[in-house]
Amino acid sequence: MAISIVQKSSGRPQRSPRVALVLSGGAVSGGAFKIGGLIALEHLLRNCRVTDFDVYVGISAGSLIAAPLAAGLPPGEILAGLMSTSERILPFGARDFYWPNVAEFAQKGTKAVRDGLRLWPRAGRAFTRALAENRPRLAHLGRQLLEAPSWKHIEELQEPFVRELMSSSDLPHLLSYVPSGVFSNTRIERWVRVSFERNRLPNSFPLLQLERSNSLYVEAVNLDTGDAAVFGPDEDASVTISEAVQASTALPGFYRPVKLGSTWYIDGSVKHTAPMEVARRKGADLIICYNPFRPYHQVPTRRLVPNFESLAEMGLVTVLNQSVRTMIHSRLALGIEEMRNDPSFQGDVLVVEPAEDDAEFFSMNPLAFWKRAEAARRGYRSAKLDFERSFLRLRSLLAPYGLEIDLTRLEEIDEELEAAGNDDGRIVRILQKERPRPSRLRLVRSAS
Repeated sequence: MAISIVQKSSGRPQRSPRVALVLSGGAVSGGAFKIGGLIALEHLLRNCRVTDFDVYVGISAGSLIAAPLAAGLPPGEILAGLMSTSERILPFGARDFYWPNVAEFAQKGTKAVRDGLRLWPRAGRAFTRALAENRPRLAHLGRQLLEAPSWKHIEELQEPFVRELMSSSDLPHLLSYVPSGVFSNTRIERWVRVSFERNRLPNSFPLLQLERSNSLYVEAVNLDTGDAAVFGPDEDASVTISEAVQASTALPGFYRPVKLGSTWYIDGSVKHTAPMEVARRKGADLIICYNPFRPYHQVPTRRLVPNFESLAEMGLVTVLNQSVRTMIHSRLALGIEEMRNDPSFQGDVLVVEPAEDDAEFFSMNPLAFWKRAEAARRGYRSAKLDFERSFLRLRSLLAPYGLEIDLTRLEEIDEELEAAGNDDGRIVRILQKERPRPSRLRLVRSAS
């Protein structure tokens, strides 16, 4: 099943329940897939929107979506922003996602040249001293090498020179000249910051909480300690929301680590898949978690590609894709079990993921920026199918929280998406459509 449920509540109507939305990572295609699924969730819910929840927790690409949702920007508008067609949100193009890490490349290159110019004279003097102090031994090692060439004799011959060089100069760590990331995600910070400014929204965790009456949390990882770092109104609020999102999306190797104050941060998904524990600590009674990545379940009757018996035959990219998804999914499974076995949590958890046999989405490159619209459509249709299959369970789960669901709107949109074909602009316009605004969730509660 693509939907997992942990039901620990009594099933009776809840008084003033708190609902949390937890969004995991997913890079570009996973983020767009998740947005499509969130639009489907909004169409499923009759009496509230996904911008009406109490707690939002985002990690990695999930933070890029959780932040504007917490600020009241609808998922369809976020998708339009990522497609550069929104009037409310700053356009986000390929150059923003693939913004080169020029500054560090230049810095590292300059440092390498400067250190090289400083090191070579010292290296020459060290070579001369080593030759003078070890002449008999070096002559003996040289004869051995000529008589019986081997890597062992080469290492022995060069050892005196290397030892003298190391002891007489501050030889730098050679890997320190390699930039820490190919790209820079400073444009992600800019996108969040300017989008908030355009909509007159505070780029501050405490101020956003005051204005929206909800709480936003973003998780990153402290690079130097490996510890999770949670930013939020009652956590670390010393940075702006846009800076926290930048830290949480700093995918190692792809993006340069982000320095905030005196601390360096990397992508939050290095530590956790979906930090449901944060939502639990903030008093959530119902936790809705969305994870777009899970491994493909290949069996003889359902192969990813008919001509290949195993994913191993499809090359390095497919093997890495399956491996990363397996790691992400297994950590999420552990998180679900922790919620199930946590005696302090007496609420419910709803986890939404793609189907394990979704070959189309599995084959989509996570970093393929040009696949945003198709990924969003795939996410919508995937969620719609899952909601249909689990409708009775979902209705029973959500009713005590004052949440009513209906499939009618999903059917209508799905038919329109089917007719849209491969027209990206039309797909986005369909998913961006607004519907009559329902009562806010807190008003629904007061009646339950």
